[in-house]
Amino acid sequence: MIARYAPVSPARLAELAADDAALARFLELAEDDDALALDADKSWHGIHYLLCGSPWDGQGPFHDLAFGGESLGDEDWGYGPARVLAPEAVASIRTALDTISFTALRGRFETEVLGNREILPGFEDASDFDYLEYHFERIKAWFAKTADSGAAMLAWIS
Repeated sequence: MIARYAPVSPARLAELAADDAALARFLELAEDDDALALDADKSWHGIHYLLCGSPWDGQGPFHDLAFGGESLGDEDWGYGPARVLAPEAVASIRTALDTISFTALRGRFETEVLGNREILPGFEDASDFDYLEYHFERIKAWFAKTADSGAAMLAWIS
């Protein structure tokens, strides 16, 4: 249940959308190459909860970070197929993330996330907030860089 995000140009996206085998090869390669994709580890679900206030539901750009975009290909990577976030969605997510001071979410983490078995992988210690904050800042920077380039983003959870 590791979330990954890979920026793709419109031309590359068209190639991957036209060939499921090429998409599978790209995603497999990206899972082992930090230059191709950001590995957000298992932080995605805790971050989603802190931003949306729900383990699975939500709306807008914060929800789109984990569950948005259009499905691409038929292969289930663990939590469904890969998804494409259009450049406009990437920019919207980036703008939304820029409004968040993650440290302001510490109270919600301590009262709603710690010990909550609905939030994967399970957070049992207050120091787990640092893990989420570390990955949030990496995701925020990755989306900013991708938005600045005008690329789309492939997102998948495996």
